[in-house]
Amino acid sequence: MDTSNIPPFLDHQYFKIALENGLKTNNIQIVNLQFSMGSGPGENFLSSVYRVLVTYSTGNAPPKSVSLIVKVVPDIPLYAGGGSEMHEKEAMMYFDILPAIEKGLKEGRMSPRGFFAALKEPKTIVIEDLKHLGYRLSDRQKGLNEDHCKLVLEKLGQFHALSMLYAEKNPMKMEHFKEGVVTPYSVNTPAFEMTHWANFKSTIALAESWPGYEAVAQKMKGIQTAKELAERLLTVADCSNDSFKILNHGDMWVNNFLFKYDSNGKPEDLIFVDYQCSVYGSPGNDINHFLGLSPAAEVLKNRHEHMIREYYYQSFKQTLQNVGYGRIPTEEAIMAEIRRKESYGVLLAIGVLPILSMDTCVSKDNTLENMSSGKVGSNMQHSVLSARFQEAMKYWLKRADESKLFD
Repeated sequence: MDTSNIPPFLDHQYFKIALENGLKTNNIQIVNLQFSMGSGPGENFLSSVYRVLVTYSTGNAPPKSVSLIVKVVPDIPLYAGGGSEMHEKEAMMYFDILPAIEKGLKEGRMSPRGFFAALKEPKTIVIEDLKHLGYRLSDRQKGLNEDHCKLVLEKLGQFHALSMLYAEKNPMKMEHFKEGVVTPYSVNTPAFEMTHWANFKSTIALAESWPGYEAVAQKMKGIQTAKELAERLLTVADCSNDSFKILNHGDMWVNNFLFKYDSNGKPEDLIFVDYQCSVYGSPGNDINHFLGLSPAAEVLKNRHEHMIREYYYQSFKQTLQNVGYGRIPTEEAIMAEIRRKESYGVLLAIGVLPILSMDTCVSKDNTLENMSSGKVGSNMQHSVLSARFQEAMKYWLKRADESKLFD
């Protein structure tokens, strides 16, 4: 790649410090750095990501190589007020909380290995590159089939169970996790108006054209400004009054899931990445975030409740049983909590799913800088026309009307 775009501070000295921190040694010499982009244009909205193949030596030993991912917090208005907290949360997750949580697993992992975090400018996090272990992204445009959803929900059940135990033992640390991906900062940006609000208005126009959806479209018109939509989204995302809390991943969409596949192309393992939006609150936040943005429409329509009960809850319960926890929430209590927070997933789906369903060649203009300034790709207005979005939205709007979300 063109190395002129690489931040100058990502030099030999930086990676010497990162490797010595991650490998717990102090005699590393950097031999070579080979950079490539860690995500394509329009694929990552909250940081700049680089993949770096680091060749290094220790003492007189032959050179070795390790592939790393470097996340750089951008210096743009989108992060004003909230970026520091997000970065510090993710550092705490990778280097403190997740290693402790993973001790409760019988097998498998929750996250990549953390190597280094710089909490002062320029703010960065270095983690292992799971691509070299055979993990890769699924197709965000199509949505996940049931095999993929099963892995996600089972791993999420484990994570929620163990994070609940961790939070009970470390309540003061949860003070750092009061807000997730939806904050007063994130909804007060040009990006919110250009995406969520624009897609909300386009969804109303679509619903008016669908037989049987005229009434819910009329109710949606009661939200007349971007500010009103932002307030509604902040209300449903708020975790401060949730009575049942776990530590949520906070950003459960398909590009934060890395899958490993068997020889037949079936997913056999999964690791979550990007913990910068983790929030202490209802498990309904993560579940509905995932259901609103990630499954294929047919899977969502036909297997919605089944997947929660059979994949998520059974994994959640079994994990708590494995560690001898005696106060396991009932299945119906979990189902009621998830349904209570369903409006969060509906509003995220309206605002974000059109972007996730866009063709890669179209979404390449959805960069951090363009999102921050409001200069989003000119094809954004057509994003609600994808078949996946329309099928999913017909499902969600019926449920939203039943729950009186827009009344």
